[in-house]
Amino acid sequence: MELHIRHQEIGSIANAFEIRDLAQVTAKWFFLGPLTRAEMSPEFLKAVSKRCERVFLDVQGFVRKVECREVRLFDWPDKRQGLSCVDVLKANSEEALILSGEANLERAARKIADLGPREVIITLGREGSLILAEGRFHRIPAFPPKTLVDPTGAGDTYSAGYVFQRLRSDDIEASGRFAAALASRKLENYGPFAGDANDVLALLRQAAAENEILR
Repeated sequence: MELHIRHQEIGSIANAFEIRDLAQVTAKWFFLGPLTRAEMSPEFLKAVSKRCERVFLDVQGFVRKVECREVRLFDWPDKRQGLSCVDVLKANSEEALILSGEANLERAARKIADLGPREVIITLGREGSLILAEGRFHRIPAFPPKTLVDPTGAGDTYSAGYVFQRLRSDDIEASGRFAAALASRKLENYGPFAGDANDVLALLRQAAAENEILR
């Protein structure tokens, strides 16, 4: 397994989200992607969970702590309370191992799921991703980009693709593959993904055809 480790420094942190900020907002899904644990409290997560069918959380911010402007990774002290409000959790391999205290990714996913999330997604960079749902693991391949231009935001793009497809389908594996293909397309250009679903579906069809030829 290949771990991708970044060195990060931070100049300032925004004010935390408060329950009153939600006002009367409701939705089928809420996507939460804090950059640091100071942005959202367990109480805020609980309030969000009451306003939607499912909460999707990218856990990266909750395992980050700022020390002398430098971002370091630590376990999330309030994870038991916080994860009880989460339906789908996404983490990269390093974050999953820190959050679970396990050295094996499958055990890490199961331990995280025991705390509440019904779906646990662990992204593995070039090695694809691993999804645990309803006790079953789905191994999702990576789709190599034609050219690697800009990796910034690839994880967020994967998450957006997963939520987009899960809103349309209960197929976990198809949702994971769509998310992986979308992230691949994003890597090929600077900035956010600027295409549409047809671009992603074209890549999936191409990959399926190539796989059929190899058989």
